[in-house]
Amino acid sequence: MHKSKLAFQKIINLDQYLRVSPAVTVSQASLSSDLVSITCHVQRFYPQTVQLTWLENCDTFKGAELSTPKKNADGTYTLESLQWVNASMQGSERIFTCKVQHEAQPPIWANLILSPAAHGTYKPMESPGPEIPALIFVAFLLGFKVLLVTSFTVTYIHRWWNL
Repeated sequence: MHKSKLAFQKIINLDQYLRVSPAVTVSQASLSSDLVSITCHVQRFYPQTVQLTWLENCDTFKGAELSTPKKNADGTYTLESLQWVNASMQGSERIFTCKVQHEAQPPIWANLILSPAAHGTYKPMESPGPEIPALIFVAFLLGFKVLLVTSFTVTYIHRWWNL
């Protein structure tokens, strides 16, 4: 009786097949009567590469501090960008926008309206962008692993019976 042992091994790069869009929010904190910090929170995205742009009243706003993406326990990533703003500037309300481009997906926007009349108040406006819960991401990974194990088992049994 001739026994053969088959070994199946293939490394799959999930970056080629899986995309998880980020959830984007903007928050603010008043540090003094004149200085406000505005933070863009980019959460639960995969793969790691994102492009973040700040806008003030639809014009590009530079000088933000950008953190390095941090890996979450579920395999997705989180990123924050901090922008310092002079809240005592005269004029009308100012709209600050955090625009996030992830892979080839449509951009996701989150806005914050800063009013000079009330330095400590703000009106956050959430983006209607897609939010994919981390559980779907984990379920996809587990389902993919189960599919691979099942297909290898069926192939092995089929070949073993045909010897």
